[in-house]
Amino acid sequence: MERTRCPKCDAPAPPEAIGCGKCRIVFSEYERQQAEALRQIDDATADRIARLALRKIWRPLLAVMGTVFGLGLWQTCRHIDRAIEKQFAEPRVSETLHRVASEKAADIIASRVEPAVKQFEADLEATKASVTQAATATRAELEKQLQDVTTEAKAARSEAGQALAENEQTKGEIQAIRDQLRGLANGKRDNVEGVKLPGGITRAELDKRYPLGWAFFFERGGRLVADEKSFKTVEVREWPNMRTVPGGAMFSGGKIEHKGTGGGTQEVSVFVPGKSRWSPFQIQETCVWYEVLAEGEAGSLGVVGFAPASEPMLGITLFSPGCRH
Repeated sequence: MERTRCPKCDAPAPPEAIGCGKCRIVFSEYERQQAEALRQIDDATADRIARLALRKIWRPLLAVMGTVFGLGLWQTCRHIDRAIEKQFAEPRVSETLHRVASEKAADIIASRVEPAVKQFEADLEATKASVTQAATATRAELEKQLQDVTTEAKAARSEAGQALAENEQTKGEIQAIRDQLRGLANGKRDNVEGVKLPGGITRAELDKRYPLGWAFFFERGGRLVADEKSFKTVEVREWPNMRTVPGGAMFSGGKIEHKGTGGGTQEVSVFVPGKSRWSPFQIQETCVWYEVLAEGEAGSLGVVGFAPASEPMLGITLFSPGCRH
């Protein structure tokens, strides 16, 4: 049943409205309260309602009768009241009134309350269906996102595992090169990765050239690999990178410090021409020498050495005149 007016204040109600904008009631709740009130009507209440109704009907009539038959109004009313009370005491009359009140309440419930309840139940079911649909869609989306994240995590783990394996392989290869450099320095071998040490380059000769310390290095994929890091006057914190170019070699980066002063080279790039001895740095009283000895398909073999400067100077000097070539 479509509601067009408020059941409480009789104000117009728009179609599909669930409450009254004037008296601020919710239709279904108001009608539920009215139905509950009707259900609470007991026998005594029904008797009182019927008695009041009969009094309103009979008393004007009795007033006329009293005038016609010469009876006093008060006496007539008292007589009728006693008669009514006696009549209402009969089970048949009481049962009839109770049945009429119950039927009226049932009619109100059937015509006004039940439709509102059914509409509420229908709205509730629609809301539940909408929530269920939204929850299903959300769950599907979350499951898809979880699957995507899981796939990405597996891919990242695979890549990380591959990178770790490659790193371990690289570390193993670098360690193998360091072992070969150590054997070359000790005179136990004459090459590194197949790149042979030129004749005339002996340990005694290198000790003479670089009295403050020296180390063979091998350039592999642009990275300089060397065995030693601590010498008499300097500490190599990080070996520089190296790449061969036409006419020489380019050294870049790295960190070499003087043990006494802490000064040194860091994150600089220098070009060492040809394959001759070349000292691009002077750190305090120490010259840093680079010398590319041989080249091969696997990389370049060289030596880095440290010798006193002929002219002590302060700080770092690029292509210092204190380091004679």
